[in-house]
Amino acid sequence: MNKKIVFLVEDDKDDVGFSIRAFKKNKSLLKYIIMAYDGIQAEKFLFSEDETELKKIQNMPDLIILDLKLPFLGGLEILKKIRERKYTRNIPVVVFTSSDDPEDLKNSYLLGANSFVKKPEDYEEYIETLKKVVDYWLEINMTLSHDRTI
Repeated sequence: MNKKIVFLVEDDKDDVGFSIRAFKKNKSLLKYIIMAYDGIQAEKFLFSEDETELKKIQNMPDLIILDLKLPFLGGLEILKKIRERKYTRNIPVVVFTSSDDPEDLKNSYLLGANSFVKKPEDYEEYIETLKKVVDYWLEINMTLSHDRTI
């Protein structure tokens, strides 16, 4: 089985720590975790104009876990850009947020989110929920894969 790349876009330090613990439960599956702590970092990683086509393709994650409430550039703006770009449009995006605002839910799906998951407040539930999300999107669900070669 190919190991996978997960791109976590999260600004809350506690949630980053919880997420890393959840990923460690899947360590045999994950190749590595790429992190961005705000919308600008996420944008730079996903849409860098400095990279060659081959490098862009090879560095693309297999799953993006995206918080909505990010500094500088919000999660919905990042999601919109992800769906507009050739190299990122087929990557599964899970909005993983503390928001329970119906508008955030609606707008996430309208912009192309594959899933919208509310972050549990309980530590153990948080880790278990994120583990289930990663298991589903990287082990169970069949997605259009992006070819890492040209």
